[in-house]
Amino acid sequence: MSGKPLCELEWFRDNSLYRRVYDVLSVENALPDPCEVLVLETPPPGADESALAGCLADRRTVWFRSQPPPPAVFAHELVHLIEGKEPELEEVYAYNLSSLVVLLAERDITPPANPVRIYRDTTLNTVLEAVRRAYKYPFTSLREYFEFIGVLPEFLNHFEERPATILAITEIISGAKYHTLMVNTAIELLKIIKERQALSKAQ
Repeated sequence: MSGKPLCELEWFRDNSLYRRVYDVLSVENALPDPCEVLVLETPPPGADESALAGCLADRRTVWFRSQPPPPAVFAHELVHLIEGKEPELEEVYAYNLSSLVVLLAERDITPPANPVRIYRDTTLNTVLEAVRRAYKYPFTSLREYFEFIGVLPEFLNHFEERPATILAITEIISGAKYHTLMVNTAIELLKIIKERQALSKAQ
């Protein structure tokens, strides 16, 4: 399998959006240096013919059906390179976070904590606190918030804490491309995560 380091590819080196996507996901040193990421010239043996891209995370290797890839596809594969995610939620992270990462990159926003932590280090109470901060309104519950934005939050009734948290975050990320306040909610979530980490270290 032959390829080139990401840092040597013109579409990455010369296109500020791809570089910003990488920088967003590099927050907290979550990604290796771009020169340590190999981009294959052709799909690896056994790759699904319908796949747009793929990742061999243990080898710091990615491939794209076309180069340059769509920015969201690029972000998706970079998420796979980040360690510390629950294996069973790997695609949940990659699929849902890719659109948020591109959105932050397009707006030239550097998140206060790595985007993967929006799923990994969040509870329903954290989401509620972030919503209150972003909307500057004292919602009494996430149910009240979701009903306010027109979502029927049935998952709050039928799922345990962790699945419900994932679904709540996914709803917010899905709406971020249409509503700035949802982008702000995602950013506030990451701020809270960072604040709690700093507080924990100080104790």
